[in-house]
Amino acid sequence: THAISQTTNTFNFTGGPQNFVVPPCVTSVTIIAEGAQGGSISGATGGLGAVLTFTIAVVPGQIIGMDIGGQGGCPTPGYNGGGLGYNTTSGSAGYSSCGGGGATEITVGGVLIAVAAGGGGAGGAAWTCAAVRAPAFVRISMISV
Repeated sequence: THAISQTTNTFNFTGGPQNFVVPPCVTSVTIIAEGAQGGSISGATGGLGAVLTFTIAVVPGQIIGMDIGGQGGCPTPGYNGGGLGYNTTSGSAGYSSCGGGGATEITVGGVLIAVAAGGGGAGGAAWTCAAVRAPAFVRISMISV
């Protein structure tokens, strides 16, 4: 008989690409990928990034690459493709906006297979929204037989 075990690895934002090598005895993985949240400014919260959940067939030794998006700043864009916000010249923060969150990309064998988009940056202080989530991440779950 063979023992069956489930393992989950979580990868957090580092500001650069990361790799995961599929271990022996694994033939499929379930991946949860989150895009980064857009930047927030007093009284206004940036939009949440997309969340993707999918299962793919893999072979031991295969490389799953990921580039996890970074949260947008004000007015700076988040790492990995977030849009640039606007810094007002009027002196009123109410007219400024924040940068968008960066996307999280997943590759298998160097081929892009999924992108979780980043959320939009917050508008000026007159806008408000209550959604807040932890920084973007990728979680890979697998069952070994």
